[in-house]
Amino acid sequence: MGGLRVLEFSFSIVNRRQKSMRIDAQIAGFDSNDKLTFALKAGPMMDTVSEGKTESATGSAYVTGGELARTSKVCTRFVGDLQTPKE
Repeated sequence: MGGLRVLEFSFSIVNRRQKSMRIDAQIAGFDSNDKLTFALKAGPMMDTVSEGKTESATGSAYVTGGELARTSKVCTRFVGDLQTPKE
């Protein structure tokens, strides 16, 4: 189970607000003892999405096959300007 594997995470963001927004995703894998097996960050270019635009976001990390096989839990967190704008 050796060798490196590429983990890739991607998502799309639609910004319906009247101003630019910042956003990214943080992804972490853990084994059954809650020991970190991998971590990566995914976001749009420059970490911003302009008003009224849709953008793709990607991130990747290299992990060994053994680390990936030991992963029993994956946690994802999105951070940025996620509040609903007030009208």
